[in-house]
Amino acid sequence: MGTSKRLEAQAEALMTPTLARPGGMIGILLLLAGLLFGTPATTAVAAPATPPPQQEPNRLIVKFRPGADGPTIGQSPGVVERVEPLAGVGAQLVQTAPGRLEEVYASLANDPDVLYVYPDYVIQPASLPNDPDFSQAQWGPQQIQAPAAWDYSTGEGVVIAVVDSGVDPGHPDLRDRLLPGYNIYDDNTDTSDRCGHGTHVAGIAAATANNGIGIAGIAPNAQILPVKVLNDVCMGSYSRLIRGIIYAVDHGARIIVITSGGTGESPPLQDALVYARNQGALVVAAAGNYNTDEPFYPGSYPEALTVAGTAQEDSRYGYSNFGQQIDLSAPAVNIYSTFWRSNSGSTYSYLTGTSMAAPHVAGVAALVWALNPALSAEAVEAILTQNADDLGPTGWDVYYGHGRVNALRAVQATSPRPLHVADLQGTVTAGSDQWSAQVAVTVHDALGYPVRDVAVNAEWSAGTIATSQCRTDGQGQCTVTSGALPGDLYQVTLTVTGLRSPDGFQENNREATLRDNPGEDRLTLASPFPNPATLLHVGGLQIRYQKHYTHWAATARVTVYDGTETPVADVTVEAQWQGDDIQTSSCVTDSQGQCTLQSAAYPWDAAPLELTVTDLRRDGYQFDPGAAHDLTATSGLMPAVTRLQAYDAVPQEDGVIIHWRVVQPADVVDFHAYRSHSAQFDTAQPVPVALLATDAASESLYSMVDQTVEPGNTYYYWLVEIGEQGEGAAIGPVAVNVPGYAIFLPVVRR
Repeated sequence: MGTSKRLEAQAEALMTPTLARPGGMIGILLLLAGLLFGTPATTAVAAPATPPPQQEPNRLIVKFRPGADGPTIGQSPGVVERVEPLAGVGAQLVQTAPGRLEEVYASLANDPDVLYVYPDYVIQPASLPNDPDFSQAQWGPQQIQAPAAWDYSTGEGVVIAVVDSGVDPGHPDLRDRLLPGYNIYDDNTDTSDRCGHGTHVAGIAAATANNGIGIAGIAPNAQILPVKVLNDVCMGSYSRLIRGIIYAVDHGARIIVITSGGTGESPPLQDALVYARNQGALVVAAAGNYNTDEPFYPGSYPEALTVAGTAQEDSRYGYSNFGQQIDLSAPAVNIYSTFWRSNSGSTYSYLTGTSMAAPHVAGVAALVWALNPALSAEAVEAILTQNADDLGPTGWDVYYGHGRVNALRAVQATSPRPLHVADLQGTVTAGSDQWSAQVAVTVHDALGYPVRDVAVNAEWSAGTIATSQCRTDGQGQCTVTSGALPGDLYQVTLTVTGLRSPDGFQENNREATLRDNPGEDRLTLASPFPNPATLLHVGGLQIRYQKHYTHWAATARVTVYDGTETPVADVTVEAQWQGDDIQTSSCVTDSQGQCTLQSAAYPWDAAPLELTVTDLRRDGYQFDPGAAHDLTATSGLMPAVTRLQAYDAVPQEDGVIIHWRVVQPADVVDFHAYRSHSAQFDTAQPVPVALLATDAASESLYSMVDQTVEPGNTYYYWLVEIGEQGEGAAIGPVAVNVPGYAIFLPVVRR
């Protein structure tokens, strides 16, 4: 069911009046607004208690889950009077009929398609008018070293949105700084200030300097975008603040200063801050004036740069909120700035509160951004926090954050720095017979900050687009695309050839040190289509046997080819021998694409071996098992073993004659004779005698004459097979006693 139909159905069910329950939504809505204003810093009184969240009567903010059918909520007479979209956050503002809010709230809260529904909380400024005759004027700029910072930057070209009670359009210290803005509260273009708060905030941030009157703002050449979200008595609501933030972002504000707020949590308000940050804007928010660590929104959301207050001696402003949300601190006590009064019009006044601290920080942010417009909001925030004057406990603390803002140190840390490509991430997209490549380029400065508005020039090694350009966003990222690439092209290389700084560097007449990046930033991407020249397969696999005296083993000759049937060298071949157990072995191919795998040693009665090639590895190649000619080979039966019997052994005066009868395998071509004084073959030595063989069917008869024996000794004789692979199994021994004529039958081995 669409959201429009859904609420209409809910409205019909709610047409019967019901009484508000004690302590329910209606009871909360009718709570009296507690004052957010602090008290003069010189007055020794307790800080005001944090008030409960105050709410606009009969107003809710609702957001439906993604995919819910219908963009808006319907209107039902007597239940829902008006529905307005909150652009940028995907939520809707619902105006209910008097007395019907609690029922509508309950119905929406029980709807499974509703992501959230919240009251439209009231916001108020975090400041207090002080004695207009207070003696010292404008100590804040000197405290944060703004005059020295003006030698570097005055904020020219940077837009600061003052989302507040409006700004006095006729004030002589502000009228040259103002851009056309919008009155969110009354839904018109009249942004005149009728409570004075927004005018005071605007003057601290960007009042005109060197005009012979009044004061100077922290960023005296910045532009002010007035966005009115508070009424003539400085009261507003979350929904208006949300719209104000979205309006400011969509109309070019780099910095949004918010010095009002409330104590009620509101996901749609946080969504607006996320929207601002995603669009590259920096939201600077006041911490609140309750001397507590309880939440004060929007400053308690992590997307805001939250500012606590300090007094003239760099001590803590006693009513300033504190806690984990504090990022920076700035002057907040007895701050002299532009003002508007109903009885005198454009004037000046002192105010105290964290509402005064936030525009000090917003002004310094404008100085930084004017000096380096390519910086992201995250980079600007990092420069401000890393170059603050540490107060209180060493390092960050809950009262001062990273310290009191220092304009001079911030701009000195913002001089143009060389850019470099921090990261290249590529993807490829396949078509039917073509493909394309995309590379996301990330640009940082020398301090590691992402840089926006950098023109990236790049060249492709192939494709329909030889040269690509893109411009980085607030995260320092942009994407270049190759265009169509042919299916038979198997890789493409992107080279970043240049990084160009924004015009702002040259306009400020400051030496730009951004380099052109002479071609060392490259990324090569492989085609999604397989390249035959990089596909490896086994083209030949041959197993041969090795016979040893007490065991046998196997070798396998492997030949590796690519998809064009060209032998490939330097390929690591992984294989597995499987017989009575499993063994692995590997080898690396030579220039002919060949290498030899060696099995372990096995006893004569071992089972046949099976060899399987499991992997082929070389950088830039991939194993293609489906194209392999031979991945598996088997040794079959165990290798044939010579069987022998001693025919006779006859000692004689001139030596010993031994006759051997053997069943000779086909692969045995000859025998060598060995002799020893013991029955251990490892002590045997070759006997330099001739062997005389006569074949009889499948048997062979060998005769041996050894004329080097000495009487009174016993000798042991062996025959060793000579096959195609060299010496093999030893046959024997046969023992002969000279002259004792003792003859021992040999051991028959298989």
